[in-house]
Amino acid sequence: MAKDIQRLNRECVTEEVRFSIKKSKGELEQILFDKELCTILSIIPLQIPIQNLFKELICECNQYGNFLEPDYIITNVKILSNDQIRKLIKLNQSRNKTRKS
Repeated sequence: MAKDIQRLNRECVTEEVRFSIKKSKGELEQILFDKELCTILSIIPLQIPIQNLFKELICECNQYGNFLEPDYIITNVKILSNDQIRKLIKLNQSRNKTRKS
């Protein structure tokens, strides 16, 4: 797991998320931080290429210290708990290690 997101980095992410979602004509409902995780609850128009939105957002934030991992999870089925997110990350890391072996 990555290390905790520091206060200044949290502010950077928060401002960039607000800007990016507003630019996409979406609505930010919630942004939360828990140690190394940032969770975003938002409404984004269907015509917006969401992967590009988040890749650009991560790239922009990382100009200020390269503190975000390039991985993210997007779902429109249910809101995942932080524990569920961490389990998915571990599962993905295990799969990646197996592929490299």
